[in-house]
Amino acid sequence: MTYVQVKHKYQVTIPAAVRKRLNLHEGDMLEVREQGGVLVLVPQAVSQRPAVQPSSPLLAMIGANKGSNLYQSAQDADNFIRQLRDEWN
Repeated sequence: MTYVQVKHKYQVTIPAAVRKRLNLHEGDMLEVREQGGVLVLVPQAVSQRPAVQPSSPLLAMIGANKGSNLYQSAQDADNFIRQLRDEWN
């Protein structure tokens, strides 16, 4: 049996194993029911999850170098990151 604690603002965290089994993701909707003194959370059907958009050019590059010769060395990757940081200033 797994226990969770009611936190500030009456929030609870659904354990990772349960989230994975039920394929729950951030933003999914749950119906909350009380049945005979028992709290029941029922996942609601999600018609379509929006695609996650990278919030920065650097995040967009995660995995982009697999199988390519874009960066020949760690130095090349460091130089690229340095250029991105310079654009922020």
